[in-house]
Amino acid sequence: MKKRILTALAMVTINFYSHAQYANLEADPFRSLLISNHAGRNERTDYLTTTNKTTMKKTIIMATLISAAMTVHAQTNTNDEDAIRTVVKTMETGWNEKSGEKYASIFADTHDFIVWNGYYFPNQTRQGTAAAHQNLFTGIYKNSDVELKVDKIKFIRKDIALVHTYGGMYEKGKQLPENPGVLMTLLMEKKDAKWQIISFHNLDLEGFQDKAIAERSPFPFSVMYAGWYNK
Repeated sequence: MKKRILTALAMVTINFYSHAQYANLEADPFRSLLISNHAGRNERTDYLTTTNKTTMKKTIIMATLISAAMTVHAQTNTNDEDAIRTVVKTMETGWNEKSGEKYASIFADTHDFIVWNGYYFPNQTRQGTAAAHQNLFTGIYKNSDVELKVDKIKFIRKDIALVHTYGGMYEKGKQLPENPGVLMTLLMEKKDAKWQIISFHNLDLEGFQDKAIAERSPFPFSVMYAGWYNK
């Protein structure tokens, strides 16, 4: 949205000054009569040159300022995307290091959690999520690693982002699975210059375990989940 507004503003500004320049030229015959009565044709030419240079300078300055603002906005988005990818990487590292504390560190103080089988845990605390995952890491997921791949980041507001991420789990020390196992939808909020997860939804990709579901798919999985295979 900001990019569209800034682009529109740039076009309006340039059009405005172009119109102003054209208007000055249109009105100039009347001005030139006054000028020529006093100073002659040479001064009229000097007047035109000075006016055109001034108008052009204003146009260039405004276009430069707007371009600079658009560049800063683009850099900000890039920095935020990098920070969001770091959040996902921290989640992956926390799992693979079997650290419930690190895994939960990228969640907000209060957040919602939906696991792959549909269990819904609203209003979880960071401490609670850390403890729950530590139990998993020392239990059924003791010998598992995961790889997470961010597929898409969509900024709903400058401080709210929707992030789709693929996940693949495999036995520690073994090869990464060919296909993703889950698709995670993360709602993140930027607060105090820090991105954190406020809602987590983990969806099991049953099509890779159920042939009938795969056959009913409107697109090949290599297309539907291209982000997993292309990165």
